[in-house]
Amino acid sequence: MKNSEVLDIKAREEKYRALNAKLEAKTARLLKEADDILESAQAVTKLTLCDNSDAANADMEESDEKAVYLSAPETSGSPIEAGRTDESSDETDAPFGDVLPEPANKLSSKAQNRYLKAKVRVLQEELQKMNTELNDMREETARYKKRTQELEDERNRLHRVTTNHSAQVEKIKKSLDETRTHCDTLEAERNALKKDGEALKKSSSQQAAELKSATTRLHRATEETERLKSELEKVRSSTRETMESSKHTIEQLTADNRRLERQKTELISAFKKQLRLIDVLRRQKATVNCHGDQNDSSAFHLAGARLTQLTVALGRLLARLHANHVIHGDLTMANILIRKGAEARVFSAQLSTSAGPKLCVIKERFVKQYRHPTLDANLSGQRLRAEARLLLHCRKLGIEVPPVLLVDITNRRLWLGHVGPDALTLNGWFRSLHQLVVMATPEQERGESEPHLVLIDFGLASAISHSATQRLPEEKAVDLYVFERALINALDLDFLQRIGCSFPQFTTPESLMNCVLESYRANYPSEATALRREGDEKAKKANTAKTQSESVAALEAEVRANISKLEEVRLRGRKRLMIG
Repeated sequence: MKNSEVLDIKAREEKYRALNAKLEAKTARLLKEADDILESAQAVTKLTLCDNSDAANADMEESDEKAVYLSAPETSGSPIEAGRTDESSDETDAPFGDVLPEPANKLSSKAQNRYLKAKVRVLQEELQKMNTELNDMREETARYKKRTQELEDERNRLHRVTTNHSAQVEKIKKSLDETRTHCDTLEAERNALKKDGEALKKSSSQQAAELKSATTRLHRATEETERLKSELEKVRSSTRETMESSKHTIEQLTADNRRLERQKTELISAFKKQLRLIDVLRRQKATVNCHGDQNDSSAFHLAGARLTQLTVALGRLLARLHANHVIHGDLTMANILIRKGAEARVFSAQLSTSAGPKLCVIKERFVKQYRHPTLDANLSGQRLRAEARLLLHCRKLGIEVPPVLLVDITNRRLWLGHVGPDALTLNGWFRSLHQLVVMATPEQERGESEPHLVLIDFGLASAISHSATQRLPEEKAVDLYVFERALINALDLDFLQRIGCSFPQFTTPESLMNCVLESYRANYPSEATALRREGDEKAKKANTAKTQSESVAALEAEVRANISKLEEVRLRGRKRLMIG
């Protein structure tokens, strides 16, 4: 039997016990009430009539009826006389003075008899009612006793069932304990067998490993034997060849020794000539130093003038780029024309044209081995097309860039026009300026005030439409910051301090950059062209509604926004904000 059934039986037993206790209490209460009723039925009470009737001389029949009517409510409404038995009828023979009320004493004996008979009848009826109620209560008490006996029998039966169940539960517990003991024994046997199996498995794996290692050593020994045999054959054959080659080597070394002796003699004579030449150069240098101090002031003045012209030209070039929404992305001083960069290799060549061969520069994007071939081909093609389009766009804007001669997407090559054999990069120009070798460009020789500047290497450049004005100041400020860092790194501080005596605006690299920014601010509104809004129909419509003064004001606000954004970029660097 399950534990739930045992608990259910116990609960039912407790319930039956509580019900039996209630029934016993109710039976005792009913018996007590019956005893009280019997005692009250045997008691004789005195009735009082409150009739103040003045009809003493009325007819006897009317007085008898009045007596009956007066006694009826007294007997029927009294709760004390509800339990009288048959013995109360004997009390009718009691003296009238004790039973009759005071008004009835004045009646005749017949009237008093009729009054007493009526009262006896009423009392008998009440007694019958009380007997009926008593019988009903006795029957109910018998039923309760019978029900109590049944409940007692049921309780005894349930007690026997509970005893049987308890015995069965004890047997089941005993069997369960035996089963658990047996399970523990089996578990111990299983663990022992498992350990034996693991030991056997471990020993078998060790034997397999030993067999495998022995087989491997055997194969290695066999291979080593074969290798030694082959080496022995090679040594035997090479010994003969070595003896023959040694003779030939000795002959060659003898000839080389003779040739080296002749070269040694020639080098000694050339070294003596160089020593004599060094003495001559030292004397010439001393002579030049004597005359150099007289020309320093004029050389510094000329260098400052050239530097002023360069700052104006640089500012105008940057203004023309940014006013037309062109971002170069790599405005550094190291713009070497023939070089190999991170994205492409550049070399000179000749392009056959109808007018004859033309000198040009080929920029070839090489294959990146770390990329997937398809991805590398797509990226290289997109960047090559973008660079060619941007070069053509810059030439439309009037920016000096190399002309595009040919675009070869298949071979990843871009053919550009040659700028000129006498072209210098800004690095080279600053290097000659630091050495006070002031070189005049062809424009300066013709009387022009500014040098001729050409931008190259548009691999990182981008042209932004006017609809993307939200990020234009940021892009232009980063472009200016890259140029500023490259310019500061290319300048010599000692040279600037020396030239600062005549030109105070060039005392530090920052002051030189401020001059470039002044030229940038002054030329920005005048360098903007109509092509800066190309491809933006909404901007064109808005531009037609503006006056010329409003356009100039907008361009001035734009250049102020670019320079203010440059201050923010200086604080955080080129790429990320540095928050400590």
